[in-house]
Amino acid sequence: MKKLGELLIEQGKLSESDVERARLAKSKLGHLLGQVLVKMGLISYQDVAASQSQQLDIPLLRGIDVPRESIYLANVSQDFLLSNNVVPVAMTDAGSTFAANLPQDQGLVKALARALDRTVFMAFGIQSDIIRALQNHVKKEDEQDEAINKGLSGQSEDDCSKPLKGPVGLASDAVPKVSVLLCCYNGGKFLGQQLESIAEQEDVRVSICVSDDGSQDETLSILQAFRDRWDEDLLSVCQGPRRGHADNFFSLIFSKIEGDYFAYADQDDIWAADKLSRAVEALSCLPDDRPALYCSRSLLIDMHGHYIGLSPLFSKQPSFANALIQNIAGGNTMVMNLAARDLLSAVGPVEIVTHDWWTYILVAGSGGLVIYDERPSISYRQHKDNLVGSSRTWSVRFKRFSLALQGRNRIWNTQHIEALQQSRSYLTEENQRLLDDFRAARDQPFPRRLLHLWRTGVYAQSTWGNLGLIVAALLKKL
Repeated sequence: MKKLGELLIEQGKLSESDVERARLAKSKLGHLLGQVLVKMGLISYQDVAASQSQQLDIPLLRGIDVPRESIYLANVSQDFLLSNNVVPVAMTDAGSTFAANLPQDQGLVKALARALDRTVFMAFGIQSDIIRALQNHVKKEDEQDEAINKGLSGQSEDDCSKPLKGPVGLASDAVPKVSVLLCCYNGGKFLGQQLESIAEQEDVRVSICVSDDGSQDETLSILQAFRDRWDEDLLSVCQGPRRGHADNFFSLIFSKIEGDYFAYADQDDIWAADKLSRAVEALSCLPDDRPALYCSRSLLIDMHGHYIGLSPLFSKQPSFANALIQNIAGGNTMVMNLAARDLLSAVGPVEIVTHDWWTYILVAGSGGLVIYDERPSISYRQHKDNLVGSSRTWSVRFKRFSLALQGRNRIWNTQHIEALQQSRSYLTEENQRLLDDFRAARDQPFPRRLLHLWRTGVYAQSTWGNLGLIVAALLKKL
């Protein structure tokens, strides 16, 4: 059997020097050769999967072959499917067929065969297709008998009556353009997978605009490799301001990048293939002049792409009263319409905590609509270099609670209040009053502080969050 590198050279997809470079990198990283080739931007994941399919005589399934409707298995848990990146695609009398990233893993095959007590057939699956299919296996944590894609919070019938149903079916001359705003800084380790997942987005025209903030690793060479494979219409790169991640994102927001919709992107996640089309469908039924923001829950994965959990599920309506207290979603899930991008640009640079939280605050404060999708749209990679990361574990929650009691949240709130005062004219009259009441309540003497805070109507999304709000108010740390 020919080795993968030899097969790719023979097919004219790589040169001998490309394969040699990847082999050297493989010895340092400890990954499979195919993973290293994708990471370095030398070849697409689809090409690697196609060649491995030929090499190992294992069929390759593409999007249409991977069912959108979930197939639930009594003896195979969701956690097992998610952690192994494997999804059932067909159940017949002859046996069960699964698509996986590593279908050649005999341990996985044996585990499935034991659990089902029947013959198991394996196929290669494109990663974005597998992620999309696995999302249909994720259930609400607090409602295990209901699928996670049961509706949206924060979207009223008056605002938009069309539910999220999956990819948008549009004529070719009406396909919306989404400009993806991707900021990099020493992100070469996972950047290749991120770019591949963005390029695979369905039913939208994607343009990736990258701002690099002075990377010293292989980030720039990976970007160049992808530009060589694609073109400047799909991927453009500029130098960032080198003043931190928020200013880096704002440098893209404030630029003259064109598009119908705009999406923030981190450098290390994996997007579901219908992430952008779902967002566009939710936003497209709103008036063009009304700022609107889509965001969602996230699947959490580790450094190796294995499922480790879900971001918190929020059920209360997104609003300015909530945005003053917390952010409800990561920027890597956010997609905004042109009116929201223009709003951010009109306000201009301000001193804030993070670009995504400020986007939530400003869109909600201006009277725009914020749509929170309970169905995850990305796989959010958790690793030591995360700037923020998820708060799903009790240790992380306790650490954040401790920092809040030390006054961190009061500093953040002060920053946001000052920024909102500068952009006051963009807030609705009702939200201007709410801002004034919140600012005044923070500095009232005890016990009037609690009463005034309660009267403002600000709230957190969870019971624990609201208890923390009360404690912070008691200690004058809000």
